[in-house]
Amino acid sequence: MVSELVARGFKMRLNIVGFALAEEATKRETEQVTKPTNGRFLDAKNAKALTHAIEQPLAIRHEVLNAAGDAGGRRASPSRSRTCGSRSTGSRRWC
Repeated sequence: MVSELVARGFKMRLNIVGFALAEEATKRETEQVTKPTNGRFLDAKNAKALTHAIEQPLAIRHEVLNAAGDAGGRRASPSRSRTCGSRSTGSRRWC
């Protein structure tokens, strides 16, 4: 079904978090579902891994600009991302 939606032009990224899945065949099949959307299957074996797996796809990638609007070539990694406050100036978004 996911492949059909993508073929019809739906743009989406599907990330699936599996928790304590024992069978390798189930993991492989679930991972294949995410492929057409460039999504990911995240296998969580315990509570700590589950928390990380849920937070990782939800992390908001952002760019921090200085007063001149220069990013200085730095981007936040997903594991270090934070939610931006929104103070807009023109087309720039400030964090």
